[in-house]
Amino acid sequence: MPTLILPYPISTNRYWRTFRGITTKSTEARQYKSEVEVIASREGITRPLACAVKVEMSYHPRRPQKYVEGANVRAMDLDNVMKVALDALNGVAYVDDKQITELRIRRGEPIPEGGLVIAWEAV
Repeated sequence: MPTLILPYPISTNRYWRTFRGITTKSTEARQYKSEVEVIASREGITRPLACAVKVEMSYHPRRPQKYVEGANVRAMDLDNVMKVALDALNGVAYVDDKQITELRIRRGEPIPEGGLVIAWEAV
């Protein structure tokens, strides 16, 4: 099962931009996808799957400098994390996210810079 450790995702509020009535991905969204592609390439992922896919992800919120074990931290909504991550993996892990037939996401422990751990496999 290929696994990638990705940087903290951008907010869905900053994902889309509308200019003169045309909605497009923001510069940040394109940069995040590009970063995901570079990481995947470094890990030897060269071709997206073209079949049904199962995806598992673990979202790790940013840990504040003055973090106390077990304390609540600010975290993105899991559904927003999921949308950004799945879109960034289009053409990398799978051809299109409509191929996903099973999806698991969980919030993990906070880590200093935050991040995502994503794994996928053909089903």
